[in-house]
Amino acid sequence: MLEIKNAGLRWLGPVGLVCISAVLCIMFGWNTAGNAQEDKGPAPVVSAYYDQVLHVLTDKDLSKDQLREELQSMAREIFTFQVMAQMSLGRNWQDLNPDEQKEFVTLFTRLLENTYFQKLEEHLSEIREYSDDDMQVTDEIVFSSRKAEVQSKIVYDNKDVPVHYRFVKMDSEWKIYDVLVEEVSLVQNYRSQFNDRLQKVSVPELMQEMRDKVEKLEAGEEEDPEL
Repeated sequence: MLEIKNAGLRWLGPVGLVCISAVLCIMFGWNTAGNAQEDKGPAPVVSAYYDQVLHVLTDKDLSKDQLREELQSMAREIFTFQVMAQMSLGRNWQDLNPDEQKEFVTLFTRLLENTYFQKLEEHLSEIREYSDDDMQVTDEIVFSSRKAEVQSKIVYDNKDVPVHYRFVKMDSEWKIYDVLVEEVSLVQNYRSQFNDRLQKVSVPELMQEMRDKVEKLEAGEEEDPEL
């Protein structure tokens, strides 16, 4: 049975694993994406999203359902789940036909939405108390014309927590393909777990386990694993 574990990310419990889902930046950044994308690097993208998030989180009328809808919609705007899913599956990706690859991306996305993003909702009240001093971009490293990393920090419990975003440029837009919190990679975490599971089952069997897990999570029949 597939068990999704988030080793090394326990500090994120009180803020709902917000950093793993691109901290807060992916939630409500749609109005700032266009301007930020005009810059050469992705750092302005993260900065703009942080600013927009802090503005929206002051809206006390935002319901939990509205947050969930916006969170999922905006995450799909700034993340490239295709690349994340492919990297998480590793060389086994080539064993899937195009239809299976498409379904795997969908399952992977739904799994994230019902684990990491769900934690965000549970701790919304704490997140809303953040100020602009608590979320700051600290550096940008451009590896090539298509790859870059934006480093930032979030202050939590009087501690500066490093959160690094790995970006790839796709169709002239910077997209997040991995997030590292205290040097723990989301993609590597999943890849390790998938590889371990694939020592015992086939890729089709793994996908069926993912279907079953997602269905149970969405039906509220299974609690998210301890993080």
